[in-house]
Amino acid sequence: MAQLLQERGVVAAPEQILKDPLGRRRMPDLLLVDYQGLRLVIEGEFASNSAKQKASKSALKRVEDGIAHIGMALIYPASLRDLAPDIARLKEALAETTMEFAVITESEALQSQLTLPDLPGKRNDLVSFERGDLNALINALRRSYEQLLKDQVLERAVEALKNGIGVFISSLNIQPATTARFASALEFGEPPTTKPETSEEDAE
Repeated sequence: MAQLLQERGVVAAPEQILKDPLGRRRMPDLLLVDYQGLRLVIEGEFASNSAKQKASKSALKRVEDGIAHIGMALIYPASLRDLAPDIARLKEALAETTMEFAVITESEALQSQLTLPDLPGKRNDLVSFERGDLNALINALRRSYEQLLKDQVLERAVEALKNGIGVFISSLNIQPATTARFASALEFGEPPTTKPETSEEDAE
């Protein structure tokens, strides 16, 4: 999948993945590629009763932990297992086959973090899967990228930053010594004292 996306100019994949996709050398446990300057993680599973849950949970956690900006959960048809030794046939089949996939962004991660702890099943409800071929997957990636650029995502980030600054300032207000230690560590000195300027009229 990383090779196919690279060939279509969608992502920039690590050289090791492109040269050795079948893992004759040890592949990294985490597959990260560059998508429009963002980190995209690919989490794939062969079709099974628990495949969606496993792939979406892994992809969501990568985004929640800040490892990736976008997580892609892929469910491959079980029939592709038999094509693994032949990379050319595997790529051809993968490019044409219908898959199930979900693209997870920071929006879903934020909703997941706000889910009540006594409702663990709700986390999986936040991730919805689509069906389609490689082109449909690429379109879903582009939509997710556009979603991340929308104002509401930026507004949430700004609001979270404001809240964090407010908590930090409140903490400093009740601990004057901590303020002094921060100032010392950051090499902040006392503000310079300047004499007020006087006009000629005032001098006279």
